[in-house]
Amino acid sequence: MSNRKKEVLHAVNNQESTPTTPKKMIAICSAIGGTGRTTVTVNLASIFAKRGLDVSVMDADRQFGDISLAMDLDPVYTMKDFAMAGKGADVTNYCTIHKNGVQVLPAPERPEYAELISTELLEFMWSSLHEVSDVLLVETSSGLYDQSLQLMEQADHILLVTTGGMAALKNTRLMIETIEALDLKNKVSVIMNQSPAPSVIKPSEIANLLATDSIYELPYDIKRIPLSFDNGTPIVDSIPTCEFSKKIMTIADHLVSNNRLEKQSGNTVLQRLKGLRGKKHELISKASIKEPEGEHT
Repeated sequence: MSNRKKEVLHAVNNQESTPTTPKKMIAICSAIGGTGRTTVTVNLASIFAKRGLDVSVMDADRQFGDISLAMDLDPVYTMKDFAMAGKGADVTNYCTIHKNGVQVLPAPERPEYAELISTELLEFMWSSLHEVSDVLLVETSSGLYDQSLQLMEQADHILLVTTGGMAALKNTRLMIETIEALDLKNKVSVIMNQSPAPSVIKPSEIANLLATDSIYELPYDIKRIPLSFDNGTPIVDSIPTCEFSKKIMTIADHLVSNNRLEKQSGNTVLQRLKGLRGKKHELISKASIKEPEGEHT
């Protein structure tokens, strides 16, 4: 056997014996806007990239996504361009690479382009990115839509980002109840952002109010977090020793090491949802499911 063949076989054997990193798809959601989904997304992405993982971020907030702004990117292409090219194109060719190595598929540059991107196409895009990434983070728009429910079913983790405000907590509770009715609650972790910001709700009461014990807290930093966002630099890169950076690094540790989550089997989430619509179900009756204008199922 030639030396070249020996080298190739040695490389193949080593590759087969090397443990691979389980691929993770993480959905970052919220019941209302302004809770900090984008801040959580870009900082988690930067942490995973620093650990040598292949990281992709998909900005699925089709109308008002801010991932590019938060990462100081000036993308040539967005998912609108991929939608116009069609499924035969390579979705990675429409991504922008951040200096930290994170691959970003940006939202369209204008809200009116959102209607070009169907739920089916969104699913195709995140499935394609998932195949080529160790970790895929998908930020959705606030609220519950068909595309976000599809994503939640396929994701390994669902992060619900909220704040201590009464409206945020009330709607987050309703969102958790709806997710529980769809048998997806075992994937959910709540991120209490801006804690402890001024609120009539005590931090000790949050778990009971939201009916979940899987809660992470991110500290309230009224100056440095907004500044890092405006500068387009994740705070874990600019100030890695601050309390926010330390806390979100802990969240990242749990996400990549938590193997308790399994994908659901049986009927799809939309089939289960349609089965619950029209019935006098206590949880669904509390939280309406919104559908984007121009899309019908």
